[in-house]
Amino acid sequence: MNILIPHSWLLDYLKTEAKPEEIGRRLSLAGPSVESVSRQGNDWVYDIEVTTNRIDMYSVLGIAREAAVILKTSSLVRLTAAGARGRTTVDYLKVKIDKRLCPRFAAALVENVKVKPSPLEVQRQLTLAGHRPINNIVDTSNYLMHAYGQPVHVFDYDRIGGHKMILRESWKGEKITTLDGKTFTLAGGDIVIEDGKGKLIDLCGIMGGANSAVSEKTKNVLLFVQKYDPKRIRKTSLKLQQRTAAAQIFEKDPDVEAVGPVLAEGVKLLENWAKGKARKQVLDISENRPAASPISLSWEMMDTYLNHQVKHEEAAEILTSLGFRVNEIATPRRGGARNDGDNEGIEATPPSWLANGIKIDVDLIEEIARIWGYGKFESLIPEGRIPLTDPGQKLWFESEAKILAAHLGYTELYTTPLVSASEIATPRRGGARNDGLRLANPLSEDWEYLRTSLWGGLLGAMKQNKPLAPVSVFELAPVFLKKGDHELPEERLRLTLATHRPAEVILGQLQSMANEWGIDTRVEMTEVDNLADGKSGVVYSNKLAVGIIGQVSGEIMAGYELDLPVWILDLDFDLVKKLAKKTLSLNPAPKFSAISEDITLILPPKAMLGAIIETMKKKSALIQSIKVVDRWENTVTLRVEFNSEDKQLTQEEVNKQKEAILAALVLVFPGVSLPRQGDS
Repeated sequence: MNILIPHSWLLDYLKTEAKPEEIGRRLSLAGPSVESVSRQGNDWVYDIEVTTNRIDMYSVLGIAREAAVILKTSSLVRLTAAGARGRTTVDYLKVKIDKRLCPRFAAALVENVKVKPSPLEVQRQLTLAGHRPINNIVDTSNYLMHAYGQPVHVFDYDRIGGHKMILRESWKGEKITTLDGKTFTLAGGDIVIEDGKGKLIDLCGIMGGANSAVSEKTKNVLLFVQKYDPKRIRKTSLKLQQRTAAAQIFEKDPDVEAVGPVLAEGVKLLENWAKGKARKQVLDISENRPAASPISLSWEMMDTYLNHQVKHEEAAEILTSLGFRVNEIATPRRGGARNDGDNEGIEATPPSWLANGIKIDVDLIEEIARIWGYGKFESLIPEGRIPLTDPGQKLWFESEAKILAAHLGYTELYTTPLVSASEIATPRRGGARNDGLRLANPLSEDWEYLRTSLWGGLLGAMKQNKPLAPVSVFELAPVFLKKGDHELPEERLRLTLATHRPAEVILGQLQSMANEWGIDTRVEMTEVDNLADGKSGVVYSNKLAVGIIGQVSGEIMAGYELDLPVWILDLDFDLVKKLAKKTLSLNPAPKFSAISEDITLILPPKAMLGAIIETMKKKSALIQSIKVVDRWENTVTLRVEFNSEDKQLTQEEVNKQKEAILAALVLVFPGVSLPRQGDS
């Protein structure tokens, strides 16, 4: 956000002899970034970038406050407290508000105004600040917003039906025409004001309604200053694409304590510039506003961060000059007595305009450091040992999973979470479609929906890398699943691997990962959406489904113009993390020697090797491990190790186990057979 401030306007609040170039340079070193200081006629204009967390500086007064501290001058004209005391009811306006939407609602009536051009100096300052002068009434609202960072609205009081205001949520389908002549159909949930005749007269926080606008015929003006729910304002502004200056301020939660003083200042300006007369009663409806909480800062912590270069007295003075209330935290003596000498730190209570941005002790340290001067700190090389990565950090398991996938021969990808309508419309079985979440304001047709799986990005990368095939890629990232119509999506972390390598390879890799994570897995053959029939299954750990595995269907392959078969392993990584063992357990070395046997099988077309291996393990408790050692077309050779914890097995005992296993396979999987003697 950038704001233009004429030097002459700044001097209305800041009394200093410093030249504009000096003020611009000093502000940039310690406060907001002054992008340029340019001469405009007999004046100078500062073009200042204000960071979004410091909305208090999006005003002439806010910049004057900063400059007064940085230039070390106490000559600052401050915003005075409100004049007339506010009331919750007044005789000239009936009000009904939803306090969830508007925690502070203030208004004053100024009668018998004369609509005319503003004073020439005001017009000049507004023009240099980027505003178009209109008349003394409208200019008052723009002047107040630019001077104090508090948006203000003016209504033609006589055009408010029944002199009544109802502040509420909009209903779906309601329409309002704003001051710029645009008509909007509201989606519902926006903050609006309805008058006593049922007309919408204000799209709150965005722009006023055309049916209550000030004109040359206006005689009585309702000056309106308020505080809104910032999230509602931002949502409406983005939805309607109305990024007005008022909306950009309101969505960043400006100082609620400025409402009363700005209203009082606005009344003075209307009486001065428009020769009106204000009613004595001032409306001010407000929720209980809790005082800002003090923030404790220990000198030990500050010295650690700032390397003992800022004196404690200087730090306290800096915070005081920024508007904080500072109290010492005394160091107790033995027995609980207070030490009146040195203290262990301070408690600093932020002023109202900083209460939203200054929350914790390091925020205080940052304020002290920038005002003291970043350039004054000595350049020192860090000392001591470089800290090692904490294995208990939040992303450790994710990092280890990525390393494991890389060791298995996969290349990691980072794909966009936004996808096109064609990808989100990938059909499910039975003709259903994925229920994706469409963005309200997509940047393009290619980035219209939040993804519901990682498949699209991986398959798209395989398409782009067809000349390098066969390839193996993976991604560990969140997907977004729709919940209720008005709820945020459920965010689930998925680990998805895609490879051109054959089925037994990815099945073996699944087992390798399961062994690394300390979980048991099995694959149950079943039909899975977008995977080929007879070549797909659900991955279970105990009785929980943790993912799917299988060959991508021909329809999906054709959509991505892929020729080589692609196998997918897609795991719910959030669930895997919960099941994984955090510590490794070691098995004792076997007491007896294992006997290794190679078993060659001829498989039927749709047989899943994983299911065959599971059946073999269930049939014989003496099987220690099974590995695929060779495969050609529909023939596979498995190396099976047999062992017992109780005795040394004999070849005769192993042969009986083999016969029982083969009999079970023929029974469970019709079509499984042994090669005939003499077959090669």
